Amino acid sequence: MGHKITIVHISDIHLNPVFKKDIFGMGIDTLSKFLALFDDVKEKNIHPDCFVISGDLIHEGTEDDYGYLHKIVQQKQQEFGVPVFVCLGNHDTREPFWAGYKGDKNKNDEYYYSAMVQGLRLIFLDSKNGTDEEGVISEKQLDWLNQELMQPNPEGTLIIVHHPLFCKNLDYMKYSILQNTDQLLSVLQGKDVLAVLSGHIHFNAVFNLSGLMNSVIAAASYGIDCSNVHLHKFTDDSSYGIITVEDQSVMVQQLSMPSTKNVKYELPIKQLEN
Repeated sequence: MGHKITIVHISDIHLNPVFKKDIFGMGIDTLSKFLALFDDVKEKNIHPDCFVISGDLIHEGTEDDYGYLHKIVQQKQQEFGVPVFVCLGNHDTREPFWAGYKGDKNKNDEYYYSAMVQGLRLIFLDSKNGTDEEGVISEKQLDWLNQELMQPNPEGTLIIVHHPLFCKNLDYMKYSILQNTDQLLSVLQGKDVLAVLSGHIHFNAVFNLSGLMNSVIAAASYGIDCSNVHLHKFTDDSSYGIITVEDQSVMVQQLSMPSTKNVKYELPIKQLEN
């Protein structure tokens, strides 16, 4: 029996801690919701080996917003004694991220990297595609990813990316999710990848794609009910996930926070024919 690795998966926190943007006029305090997740982890006596935040860190915010988030992350790393890893989503902005979060005012690059946690390899990709809603993994990243995965890792690998991969069951969201899924899959298949973790769509989904487990976690900030493909309903909701990996077997548990579930905003969807 191998040792068990526990990861807290958080996504779509949509913070604006300094600028305090009221997203869609919903009046939702995303910072309080984000902090409450850490409190819940502690109250439930969960002892993660790391935290992962899979994009949409800041909702189209500033360098100061990212700087504020970085201070929170440093505090939580010290409090829990484990690393907090992040990747970028479509609502993030690279230049303010590099300046405020990473302390480099001269960079505007894609943000992708690998990290090791208790022998498990985590690979974080950057699927942000300009200012577009949908995601794309660049050729540069795909080349880098292929080189990384050519070196097998005995404990396996998890891929973390903001946009979910495309599968037939998510066809009604195809305009919004990863546009070059086939290219990414061609790199992942036959390697030691155990699962792909993502967010972006603000609802929970788990599916098998070409033999590969995909886990999409609902958002920390607010939910989106996409059951009506022409009208998405934004709800007062908050969730996070617990990922456990043992002997290269992955289990996903979604935990929901107390919230009203009230509809706060309705968004007509017109891109379905694209």
